[in-house]
Amino acid sequence: MKLLLDVHIGAAVAKGLVRKCPGLLVEHLRDWHEGRQLNAPDAEILQTAIAGGRTLVTYDLATIPGLLRQLAEERKHHAGVILIDDKTVPSHNVGALVSALAELVSELGGLDWTDRAQFLKRAKRAD
Repeated sequence: MKLLLDVHIGAAVAKGLVRKCPGLLVEHLRDWHEGRQLNAPDAEILQTAIAGGRTLVTYDLATIPGLLRQLAEERKHHAGVILIDDKTVPSHNVGALVSALAELVSELGGLDWTDRAQFLKRAKRAD
């Protein structure tokens, strides 16, 4: 599994995930392609994730679900999206976010993420 973290997720989350999940490929949008996608439109970011075979991890519940519907209607594929609701896992709580993502990777990371959209749940276990 390869993850691409969007701009609404702190860079510390990538570092925490790498520590908790050795071998997991995680990159933050700020570092992806030298940050050239940092201010790109959401559709372009999603396309970049698709092209790189990266599962996009995002808090963007306003536009990404619509873009996923559009891709499905056009019978186009994506490399997976993990959607996060700030009410479930607050973006400012790095530890909770790392734990929840690590748990998801442990449980579902071995699956084929093509065209999968998954809401992130709070971690079952506290670290």
